[in-house]
Amino acid sequence: MLIVLGGDIIFARVKDQLEEPTGVVDVGTGTIWAIEVGDMHPNTHVYGFDYRPNQPSFVPPNVECSLDDVEQDWLLDELCSPRRTINYVHARDMTLAVKDRPKFLGQTFKCVEFQIPTESNNTKDWKHWVSTIPCPTRVGCCGWSKTSGFEGTTEKFWKIPIGGWCANKRLKEVGNNMRLILSQGAQAIAETPLAAGQGWSPERVLELVASFREGLGDYSSEPYFTFRAIYGRKPDTHER
Repeated sequence: MLIVLGGDIIFARVKDQLEEPTGVVDVGTGTIWAIEVGDMHPNTHVYGFDYRPNQPSFVPPNVECSLDDVEQDWLLDELCSPRRTINYVHARDMTLAVKDRPKFLGQTFKCVEFQIPTESNNTKDWKHWVSTIPCPTRVGCCGWSKTSGFEGTTEKFWKIPIGGWCANKRLKEVGNNMRLILSQGAQAIAETPLAAGQGWSPERVLELVASFREGLGDYSSEPYFTFRAIYGRKPDTHER
């Protein structure tokens, strides 16, 4: 993904603020983003929290990771000192992880980035695979962010290929990587919503996953997904 985005990991206009003592929250933090921001902005304290402890043992001194549930009330007030108020909240790959997205955006009221499901140019198989997972094709994050109180809400879109069907060398590399990621993660993505959520048997889930993986090798439909980044800012009270 960073290849397509030109290596940029922050879209919101907060980079100048991150040079001063401030706080950044990484919701559903993984193993890379929070650490990279901490290295790039040593005056910024990065608070990363996730439902599971999947972070590395060694992180920069200004990066702090803890366990928390994004669906519950956040405990950030206990972490932040008066000198380091939260100026930026980041979330990525959280579409399937959050049930109540308006509540989630209301809790952040800062800046949010999301990803959107897959599409293809002309095939019924991709529509079947994507529609089987109980997730809306349009999560409405931009509208919800405005309702939550954000100003200057901006959306950016990138078409991300799945597989090596693009003539462009850079996008071909991206597509091949994305195909590998989806193939390896297909069972994990499908298992909880289908087995636990809709009562599918393990055999039925595996059958769908096998069909999906086989379809990843068919480039005739030119499959892709639209990567969407959404960001905005909390109004300055002095402007009111």
